[in-house]
Amino acid sequence: MDQLTQYFPPSIIACNHIILCHSVTQNSLSNYTSGLLHFTHFCNDFNICELARMPASEALLCLFISSHGASHVGHGTLTNWITGLELWHSINGAPWLGKKHLACPIKGAASAAPSPSSRLPCLPILISHLQMLHGALDLANTFDALVDAIVCIGFWSQCRLVELCLDAPFDPQHHASRSSVRKSNMASNRVTYSGFFAPYMKIKPCGDWIYWTCSGCICSANKAFINHLEANSDLPMNAPLFAFETGPASWEPMWWSWLMECCNEISLGNSSALLTGHSFRTRGTTHLLLLGMDPFIIMVQGHWKSNAFLAYWHHCEEILPLFIGSALPSSSSILDMMNIFKHKILGIQ
Repeated sequence: MDQLTQYFPPSIIACNHIILCHSVTQNSLSNYTSGLLHFTHFCNDFNICELARMPASEALLCLFISSHGASHVGHGTLTNWITGLELWHSINGAPWLGKKHLACPIKGAASAAPSPSSRLPCLPILISHLQMLHGALDLANTFDALVDAIVCIGFWSQCRLVELCLDAPFDPQHHASRSSVRKSNMASNRVTYSGFFAPYMKIKPCGDWIYWTCSGCICSANKAFINHLEANSDLPMNAPLFAFETGPASWEPMWWSWLMECCNEISLGNSSALLTGHSFRTRGTTHLLLLGMDPFIIMVQGHWKSNAFLAYWHHCEEILPLFIGSALPSSSSILDMMNIFKHKILGIQ
């Protein structure tokens, strides 16, 4: 990077730094900053000079992980630390010297970490949880109507709740507003579906559509969304799509913390376990699988980019027999046809 400063003005160099920072989400940047802070403390403790810190040798990185990570944090945190350090090098135009040998101390340190350092799986939301929440809410209330819409849409569309409510100040470049493009139509089987365009998604920074299909039950995302739009009909077009009226000409966006506080107040009041935002996405995936939906359709519905969605399968003892059992009759007929083909056409005994 120092060599480029003789050819390019500071504004071009600064622009490159900003673009690199925008390559990751704000939450990821926070995690990366934590790794950079720990690395700085580590280097300060052992009086590592600035020149040795960047570019950091693989040996230095390995010592950092083994001394600051072992028995303290889990594999995901260590990986975030290293990814953050790599981005830090990239922003400053320094070569990254961390190679495959670095994976060994990360794996070793993670295996020595105490069990609480690994995040426990999210409690999956059952359809009964959704019904319980629905029954406890006053759907004529502007806030409750919005809560019902968000949890139902989050469940049936498998989207992340932060794509529906806020965990950061409202930004029309990142969050859907009342003026965002929406769709509602009927498929060839006469089932209604709806959706809206989310201008930003974690895996699709340029945005994508979030769809849900009318389930026909009391927890239908379609019904809940329509009720929200009617209960909060006086919101201005520049307000968030998922906001609620607080009085004449006044409104508030739905914050993630408010949503989870409301859901857990109802859940714990009914002797249920504590819920997390990810619980809705987790259980939505499992519920659709138990309905017999093709896993690849679920991948598209949930905007999965890889087989990571397999980690959200719960009740596999029910899901696997469901799919294997439905495939057995067709499998048998195919095998019968193959035997006939071998005997009659190929003459194989």
